[in-house]
Amino acid sequence: VRAGTDYQNEKVEVKRAYHSINYREGRYQVSNLYRQETNADFLLFARKDISEDFTLSGSFGGNIMNNQYTNQRSTVEKLVVPDVYSLSNAKETPTTYYYQTQKEIQSLYAMISAEWRGQIFLDLTGRNDWSSTLPADNNSYFYPSVTASWIFTETFGMDPGVFTFGKLRLGLAQVGNDTDPYRLNATYNSSNPYGNNPLYSLTNTMPPLNLVNELITSQELGLDLRFFQSRLGIDFTYYKSVAKNQILSAVVSSTSGYNSQTINAGQVDNNGIEIMLSGTPVARGDFSWDIMLNWSKNNSKIVSLNGDIERLELYKTEGNQITVVADVGGASVSYTH
Repeated sequence: VRAGTDYQNEKVEVKRAYHSINYREGRYQVSNLYRQETNADFLLFARKDISEDFTLSGSFGGNIMNNQYTNQRSTVEKLVVPDVYSLSNAKETPTTYYYQTQKEIQSLYAMISAEWRGQIFLDLTGRNDWSSTLPADNNSYFYPSVTASWIFTETFGMDPGVFTFGKLRLGLAQVGNDTDPYRLNATYNSSNPYGNNPLYSLTNTMPPLNLVNELITSQELGLDLRFFQSRLGIDFTYYKSVAKNQILSAVVSSTSGYNSQTINAGQVDNNGIEIMLSGTPVARGDFSWDIMLNWSKNNSKIVSLNGDIERLELYKTEGNQITVVADVGGASVSYTH
């Protein structure tokens, strides 16, 4: 059982003197930022030699992660007395900004591993998260994985001087993700007061309907080969991943009263190949020269979007000069001018 926390306090002051560019009467701003992440977890582990050839091990654990962030800022646009940098030296009412978030994820996870003669390995894992950033009805999500590997050079007793090492590996895994805090409901944002009257405005992002977690399913096939006492090696990997229910903001018509909406968007497929070549052409005494070469290729395709939508507008600049869109059948994103 263990617990720990990481925290950071930061104070930032920005000073602009009288007659500086854009600030003829000076300017002063002070910001206080606070970040803290606290984790508490437990882990139980057991291992059993079932026989001389077969070993079984397993673990079970849990975690609570709490993340907090606060940003508090005050700004004086004009100073009464030059070179006196203080909020009380304000010619006009100082403007303030305050933003705070808090997020918590509670998790339980387990793993079972089996090993046979140091040649064949099988690992099974499962994890369930409960996130505070998802709706109460959908805040729980489970994602498992299974991986298997076979060191066939041990099985066949190959000559290590020529064929040093050979391993075949297979994997299937899922990963779930949540979202940022406070995206489920419409909230009010404060702005600079009008005279002595405070101003609040409704967010320009439409809240989601029945938001669920993102889920990425990955498959992998790999082959690791080493020759001549590991002087030459090749590592080949083929992978495929399917991302569903991605959480993003989509542009909506401003006639709705909003500029964007948080949604779960369709399915994006990725597949590709990675090849790594390694070699040691020189190895004498205490000196060695290693060479490594990587090559990879990835193909991405948007299989579907939200409902019957064929094109999803993700972002556009003011004046619509540049628009970022996702098209069914296309790559992840494209840009139009």
